[in-house]
Amino acid sequence: MSRVIIYVKDVCVLMGTSDKTSRGFMKTLRIHANKGRNVPLTAYDFSSYTKMDPQEVIRIINGK
Repeated sequence: MSRVIIYVKDVCVLMGTSDKTSRGFMKTLRIHANKGRNVPLTAYDFSSYTKMDPQEVIRIINGK
């Protein structure tokens, strides 16, 4: 089973940004996805915002 939840470190790897910048991006992503603080962001939320292929995002965050 592959992981689909996105964490700050995943955004750092995917976008090549620092932790602080990635946290800010995730805040923007939460607003775009209309999700609260306690609801996890998924690779699909990330993909819909960045227009990246969701399967590629999942492959990268799972390290394959």
